[in-house]
Amino acid sequence: MQRTLQTSLSKEFDDIVGPLNFIIVQRETFLELIFPYTEGLILVVCDLDVIPNYLAKRILFVLRDFDWVSKNSQIYNA
Repeated sequence: MQRTLQTSLSKEFDDIVGPLNFIIVQRETFLELIFPYTEGLILVVCDLDVIPNYLAKRILFVLRDFDWVSKNSQIYNA
C-alpha cells in the first residue's frame, strides 16, 4: 500500500516535471525498484551490489518493448 501511495503522489507532478519512470528505494539489506505499469506497479527487489540506474533502464527497455509488441499484436488480431 505504501508503494502505491508513493507512486500516485509522485504522479501528481507529471505535468510539471514529466512522467514518473521508476522509484529506487535503498534499504539496509536490499534495493527496491518500483515501476508504474498500466493500472498497477511492478516491484523489483535486488541485492545492494547491483547498479540501480543501469538495472532500472534495462527493465524500462524491456517493459516498453513488451508494451509495443502487445499493442502491435492486438492490431493484427483485430
